[in-house]
Amino acid sequence: MRFVILLSLVGVAGCTHTPPPVEMTHPPVSHRLEQRADALFSAAARTNDLSGRLLVREEGRTVFTKSYGFADFGTRTPHGSPTRYSAASITKGLTAAAVVHLVRSGQIDLPRPIAEYLPDLEGATTASVAQVLDHTSGLPRDLPDSFAGGSVARWVAENRDRLAPVGAERYSNIGYALLAEVVENVSGQSFANFVENQVLVPQGMKASKIGEGEASDYAHGAKGYTAGPEPSGIVPAPSAPLEMGASGLVATAEDLAIWAEGLASGSYPEFFEAEDPLGSVDRGEETFGEYVSVQGSLPGYFANAISWNSGRNSVVFVGNLFSAPALTMKRDLLALMGEKPLVSRAPRPEVVEAGEAHSKLEGQYASESFGDIAIEREEYGHFRLRMIGKPDYWSFHLTPVASGLHWRAFDRVFVSTPDGISMGRRDSSAGEKLERLPAAK
Repeated sequence: MRFVILLSLVGVAGCTHTPPPVEMTHPPVSHRLEQRADALFSAAARTNDLSGRLLVREEGRTVFTKSYGFADFGTRTPHGSPTRYSAASITKGLTAAAVVHLVRSGQIDLPRPIAEYLPDLEGATTASVAQVLDHTSGLPRDLPDSFAGGSVARWVAENRDRLAPVGAERYSNIGYALLAEVVENVSGQSFANFVENQVLVPQGMKASKIGEGEASDYAHGAKGYTAGPEPSGIVPAPSAPLEMGASGLVATAEDLAIWAEGLASGSYPEFFEAEDPLGSVDRGEETFGEYVSVQGSLPGYFANAISWNSGRNSVVFVGNLFSAPALTMKRDLLALMGEKPLVSRAPRPEVVEAGEAHSKLEGQYASESFGDIAIEREEYGHFRLRMIGKPDYWSFHLTPVASGLHWRAFDRVFVSTPDGISMGRRDSSAGEKLERLPAAK
């Protein structure tokens, strides 16, 4: 897929007076989008399942924006144009762009082994730079909680028993952390400085930053939250370690629109030379035709941006509350921009007092969808789901409802069945069958 965009700047010499720019409005577009946005998002915002900022752009200018929830629930600070959000895996696209710049200058060759650029990896892996970019290097997904910082390449070399065979498709944040180290070694600059100078500034992403902190560490940064006990509780999100290169981008909604529009307009055609785009970028065809999309999430934040028509149309939602609506945001944004009637999200189930039937759901189980999980009882009648073997922040509230335990963050319900315990979507209209959960080994 290739796109071309033409920007024209026209000036008139010798004029003694330049009239102010005319503010163009789109009442039909705004009215239609507001109705459709509220149909999709208002109910979730009322129950504190959604917080963030929606933005729609045409030809590089905003034609509609609306916010839900608060950038800071404690002070009831609203979302606004300056508000920054952690964009999580969207960072990978910037890392890929940094690598592309070094490829263009002849300093990196994608088919070469990554170990040629990171001597600490010598003998640990034969994966090429290209295989790391497209997640076929066999590297593990995440660094462990015990990682104390320092060289990721050295950690990989010391833990080579955790690597899968090269060529196996395996999503890896560690891989993009290694690419950030490659950028530093080859360019002689810090990763953050190189990305700022070569990618962010040329793209016009003036409010974006790359670092090791979350949005709340920056001026105008939204605070991150996650779904707490029902009926409408939210709690501050747990801190998640950020692998430089895999996450760390903090950006406004406008800057994320600019990034998606740039990709759609052909600023990095190298991303799309293979079947799967580089940098965890997606492409597809819906609504206006072919599109490019970027997305990312981490505890407390999520971000989605989609652009069509060589960057002439785009839609963005950036949020600071991780709950079920974050999981379907790309689908919802595509629906928002389309013409089909919208289906509102089903009301949340009513909370009940925890009883013996809920306690019987406690235990450790093996899920095909989420891996090994543990359902544990907490004080005050609350329950918690913990993902076994994953970092501590993979832990979520469960709430007693009439049918079982509601996993609010993923909108699943755990129920007792004649042959044990099963999990399914709360909204039966999704047509998903219950997943039986055998005991974890």
